[in-house]
Amino acid sequence: MLYDGLIRFAQQAIEALEAKRLEEAHRRLIRCQEIVSELRVTLDRDRAPELCDNLNDLYVFFHGRFIEANRNKSPEPVQEVLPLIQELREAFAQAERMAVMERADEVSGTVR
Repeated sequence: MLYDGLIRFAQQAIEALEAKRLEEAHRRLIRCQEIVSELRVTLDRDRAPELCDNLNDLYVFFHGRFIEANRNKSPEPVQEVLPLIQELREAFAQAERMAVMERADEVSGTVR
């Protein structure tokens, strides 16, 4: 859900910046920064330290690009990171689908 919100607010920020609705763009970009901060807080280094380090680095990069977009009132930094965010969202959705299938297999005794 956080990724879905991040994507939605990033798209809205791009639209607002392109239309020169700067106050709206500012609010959307702040919301993006808040979501990225929440994603960073939820990282569980005990379970996957290397993955968490990599994700943290990406989240820091995203956060910086949202700040840059807000500072310069430019959609380009958001346009740069949006495809990466969408890829991450899809990767997590796919991992979740695989985990659900594995749990169902465990319950039914099926081996893949």
